[in-house]
Amino acid sequence: MFSRSFNCIRKVLPIRHGQIFHAHLSPGSFLQARDYLPQTYMCEDAWNQRLNEDLVKKLDKPGEFYVTISQKMRTEMKIWPLDVDLYMQSLRSDNSTEWNVQDVMDLLLKFRLSGGTTLLLMESTQHAVLRLLLQHKHFKEILVILCQPERYGVFLDNFTASHIMDQLLEKGDHVGSGIVASRMMLMEQFDNHVTNLLVLLSCVLSIKHRNEADNPDYSHKPSEPAERVLLRIDFDDSKYVDDHFRLDHSRLVGKTLAYCSSHVPSGELRLNCQVLGRAFLQDWAGLQQHLKLLSQHSPLSPLVKELVAEQLQACPDDALREDLANDLAAIAAKPDLDLVQLIEDNLNKSIRESQDDFVNDQMRLYERWSAERQQLFERQCEAYERKNLMKQIKEKKKELKSREELLYFFEREDEMDVIQAGKTFVHPFPRERPPQYRRKKKEEARDEKYIPPSMVGGKIIKLPTD
Repeated sequence: MFSRSFNCIRKVLPIRHGQIFHAHLSPGSFLQARDYLPQTYMCEDAWNQRLNEDLVKKLDKPGEFYVTISQKMRTEMKIWPLDVDLYMQSLRSDNSTEWNVQDVMDLLLKFRLSGGTTLLLMESTQHAVLRLLLQHKHFKEILVILCQPERYGVFLDNFTASHIMDQLLEKGDHVGSGIVASRMMLMEQFDNHVTNLLVLLSCVLSIKHRNEADNPDYSHKPSEPAERVLLRIDFDDSKYVDDHFRLDHSRLVGKTLAYCSSHVPSGELRLNCQVLGRAFLQDWAGLQQHLKLLSQHSPLSPLVKELVAEQLQACPDDALREDLANDLAAIAAKPDLDLVQLIEDNLNKSIRESQDDFVNDQMRLYERWSAERQQLFERQCEAYERKNLMKQIKEKKKELKSREELLYFFEREDEMDVIQAGKTFVHPFPRERPPQYRRKKKEEARDEKYIPPSMVGGKIIKLPTD
């Protein structure tokens, strides 16, 4: 009965943006492929107010402005951050013919390669890039940009991270949402409770639906010339891992789960996530410590017990693995404690409590970015004016010098000939300095009766004086 009615529902139930559930989805995936943030969290009206600004309104043809920026890069090897920001702000999400995703990524890369800049994008620029790509479902490009901050210079904020994880979870891409969550952990940004709960949910679902082949690599790989032949010699690589660098996707998600859960006030949610995160981070000492805390202060989720028991097989120490297995078996799992449902309940409660504050803070942030954009435009105009003034001064000096050569040509004919020949001119009749500019010699006090000593047989003999 349930399966037949579920099959009818999943074929016709429309999802946001016109998506339809397909027949290959299971009932479990149907319940998890959902969006959590309400539509008011997008702040569409406040974000569209930027299009009414005078600076953005003048850029009615973003394509031509992109060509202008590219030409400036080729001639001056320099791109101003304000130019990039104005281009990104002028792109409308409802008109995809004005821009191309490759142009956006290319401009970000050109800005990072330009010289003489601070090499830092404005916060509004990074927000506009991620928001634009998110609204057009360019999830692969988003993950590439986020995983290569040294090439694109784009970082997450609470707003963009929350919405990217929300839409990736809605899409069912648990690996992608886990990557976005790990970016927040690497930035050590845990100041928003809603974002923290979305990070925990992404990590738990990424671990629950993990696959051994899921180890995505979005790092930059430079292309090699075709004529080069590379020979690979296999050798035993170091097994040492410092829990920070060279972590695979599973351990990175485990570290994110362990670090982010320490900022969650709920006791049973925090301890269950700590145990699960320490297990997949392979921090066996930390896992043993948190298992003892869990046995004393909180019930254990059956999902956590099952996943941790599987992960214990990766422990290299047999004695330690047996102790951890005994500690885990000694804790009875609470059957009705669903970790995913617990996170979702806390998330929905936090959204209801902080929705108004979140929207108001985001609207104030948009206003601050608009004021900063105007101030930066005024400073850049002053810089252009100073540059033009210096250019005019140099041209005026050059003009005065040419007039001087014309007026005093016959009086300084010899000097002009030497200067034009590229030699240093030496005046044929050097003038003496006036008396007031001559150096005065020191007058030394001399004693007329002084007689210097004489050397006799290698000894100094002072002659007697009168």
